[in-house]
Amino acid sequence: MAAKSETHDAIPSALALLAASYERDGCPIQAIHCVQALVNRQLPPDFEAKARLHLGRLLLEHTYNFKEALSHLLRAQILARSLIGNHCLKFEIQDQIATCYQYLGEDAMELQACSAASELARHARSSSEWPTVCGWVCRLSQRAAALHTRCGRADEAAAAAREGLAFAEANGLQQHRLVFLLLLLQLALGRWDHATADNVLASLRSALNEAAAAVAAGGAAAGAAAGLDAYSYPYMLLHVNLLQVLYLLRLGKVTEVVKADPQQQPPPDPDGPDVPPPPVLHRLETTLAQIRAAEQQGGAAAAARLPYALPGLPSLEPLVCLVCATALRISGRPRLVDRYLQRGLACLAALLAAAGVDAGAEEGELPRQSLEGARAALQLQLLLLESRAQVALAKAELRAAREDVLACQQLQERFPGLLQGLLPGVHLLTGQYCVATGETAAAVAHFQVARLNAPSRPAAALASVLEAQAHLSTPQQQQPQQQEEGQQPQQPQQQPQQAMGDVARALAALGPFYVVSEAALGAAGGVAGGGGGGGDVSRLSGCLGNLEDAACLLGSASCLVQQGQLGEANTLLSRALKIAFKRLGHTQLTCAILNQLAPIFLASEPPDTHSATEAAKSAVTLSGTAGDLWAAAQGKQLLSAIARLKGEDHRAEAEAAAAGRRQQRITAAAAEALADSGRHGYAACWGLQAVG
Repeated sequence: MAAKSETHDAIPSALALLAASYERDGCPIQAIHCVQALVNRQLPPDFEAKARLHLGRLLLEHTYNFKEALSHLLRAQILARSLIGNHCLKFEIQDQIATCYQYLGEDAMELQACSAASELARHARSSSEWPTVCGWVCRLSQRAAALHTRCGRADEAAAAAREGLAFAEANGLQQHRLVFLLLLLQLALGRWDHATADNVLASLRSALNEAAAAVAAGGAAAGAAAGLDAYSYPYMLLHVNLLQVLYLLRLGKVTEVVKADPQQQPPPDPDGPDVPPPPVLHRLETTLAQIRAAEQQGGAAAAARLPYALPGLPSLEPLVCLVCATALRISGRPRLVDRYLQRGLACLAALLAAAGVDAGAEEGELPRQSLEGARAALQLQLLLLESRAQVALAKAELRAAREDVLACQQLQERFPGLLQGLLPGVHLLTGQYCVATGETAAAVAHFQVARLNAPSRPAAALASVLEAQAHLSTPQQQQPQQQEEGQQPQQPQQQPQQAMGDVARALAALGPFYVVSEAALGAAGGVAGGGGGGGDVSRLSGCLGNLEDAACLLGSASCLVQQGQLGEANTLLSRALKIAFKRLGHTQLTCAILNQLAPIFLASEPPDTHSATEAAKSAVTLSGTAGDLWAAAQGKQLLSAIARLKGEDHRAEAEAAAAGRRQQRITAAAAEALADSGRHGYAACWGLQAVG
């Protein structure tokens, strides 16, 4: 009898060991069968709680049996409550229950599971498990903040993050403190709370500097004592630097991002193949290389381990590529931009495959377990494709641009929920393609959709300017326009005698973003002014940065030119030029402003041919740097008109011929894009079924 009892007692342990072995060998279904057999036996409460936790986790990770997983986890929770101690077990069960409710889409129950952390921690404070319990408390606080963010509750998310930060600081948890500061910085930027963002960024910088000093003074052990090891420190440093660069781009302080090292001799070709990126962006690459080195030294376990538990991508490399490409496109380094875009898209292909997003997959086919990773990867893929399309539009490579536009539209169709927040941007891009191919009516409709559904005040401002410019353009004058960080309107040459009806519609589109005087610019709220009813933007968050300010000034000046108010237009354009060139460092936007200023100089009495020539020449030079064929053609046309006005017929003919060659390339590109009427028509009319 004793031998038989010992045999029975050995079976549960053997099943548990066998399940663990199957799981290590990558055989989760066999592991599930073992644990199912285990929980069907008579077990001690602690053994059964651990077994049911194991089974629930396996079911969540490898099957769609979420309700079965929940039943096992809830049973494990009941059993664990009857146990003395076992605090980490209780927290792990709670964490898995929260995951299960997340997969089931029950947000309220997920929040309830996360909120139980404070009560569990109260009972564990005097336990020897307290150091590990602290990590679980922080994890569940992060999950609560992420849940609130996912549900659009920004204030509640910030409150959860602040509560977690206070707990981490009270218990000396340096790494978790940094994680909560990172989370608070992202939330502040998402709420356009720049004052809080500045304060949090300063705290992050101070904490990272302390950790770096500790590592430098005492080696790896000192760094670990400061809460950061050789892997987590560079990862967090990269995250902070990325957020800081994105913050600067939002504010339109591009010159601070792309400025060269003053101690180095400027290269003859800033966009040469061997020229490294500017120091600020180069530091991102250096930190990324440090992370790769740490992953290689630590093997697969280190590569899979993030320094915090927030969901998302296992690598920040695609985001680094997007940020660098955006900054460099604004400052005019198209070849380096192309390399970053290709690299980012190639990296994302591997990440999407890892997230279970196969070619042709749709949102409903994705496993719930991979949704967060898929969401991040798909959003970055869409933004990289949009950026590549913008580059192609500027170079008048319209067929290539159309293919990227179609790719963005197809992503929206396949993943409407995951990419919902980026839908206005796809309409904005489609409108720019329509402008380039002469589809003015469709362009206006797309810009209107983007304006009415803009997620923020700056996005609404750019959509309003683009719509206004489309109203002011004739088919022969239309040019692609850019938006967001690096996507600005490229202003076609306007004539004062154009029909006033277009001006009325343009003013209506600009609405509150119509600047009637230089004094209308306010630092707090960005551009404000009179004009038509462009929609209610008071509900939108965000203040305008340098890009939006300059774009609104340019759009307003275009309307003033149409109305013959050249003096007022000159004032606004001069202000826009200072912002675009000196503060923003935006080559394409500067070209657009210069090409608008030159005709105004010529229209003065007497004509100011010197200023007009300088403006047009500068536009041509900058357009070559930026790879902007449209601005180059317009600048050459202006130089031809100026030379003819000065009686320099030979120069006028040469400049006209140069403009003609560029215009022929544009015309041929448009014809090539229009030749495939099916693909062009689908791209141009996409998503406009509800637009009257």
